[in-house]
Amino acid sequence: KEAQRHEKAVREIEKEENHLFAQLSTSENSDCEAVEEKIMEWCQVVAAHHGLEVYNYTTCFASGKILCALIGHYHPRLLRTCSTADTNTGIIVSDCANNFAQRKHTLESERHNFDLINDCVQALGCIPLMLPRYDSENIPEHKLMVLFVAYLCSRLLVARDEIKSTFIIQRCWRKFNIKRKRKAVLVLQRFVKPLIPIW
Repeated sequence: KEAQRHEKAVREIEKEENHLFAQLSTSENSDCEAVEEKIMEWCQVVAAHHGLEVYNYTTCFASGKILCALIGHYHPRLLRTCSTADTNTGIIVSDCANNFAQRKHTLESERHNFDLINDCVQALGCIPLMLPRYDSENIPEHKLMVLFVAYLCSRLLVARDEIKSTFIIQRCWRKFNIKRKRKAVLVLQRFVKPLIPIW
């Protein structure tokens, strides 16, 4: 059931992605702002599937959770959502020692997420390694994040098609292999059955 539910969600996201990028490719006004807006819509669709909210390229991406969700959505074996560090970006800074310790832990978690992202990007390939370790005190620059997410989007959408093709090939191979094994079992049964004494 879990696999069926995930497949259904993936199909819904694919429809939304195809709609967004079809609009982009047919629009006469394909300037940078339109591309940036469509990529943001793509991020919002995928992030919403993971219970996250995206409304800009700076503070929303500072914790690394959105990028982890994007990578984990298309490559769950490469980056599992359980391996991303939990962050609390809404912590109010005060003089209390407890808040300082909690804030320090949050910043370390956010930096850990960016280490994971850089490892995954290196494993994926075709994406320039341009992200330093950001956190909610060191917010990413808008243009740099737009450029990185654009590269990531193009790589993940190509990978999506590759993964889909791989699943189709695997499914066909399994069906063929099961039929072949059944035939082998039937041949063995025909051969062994006369040899077994009847009691």
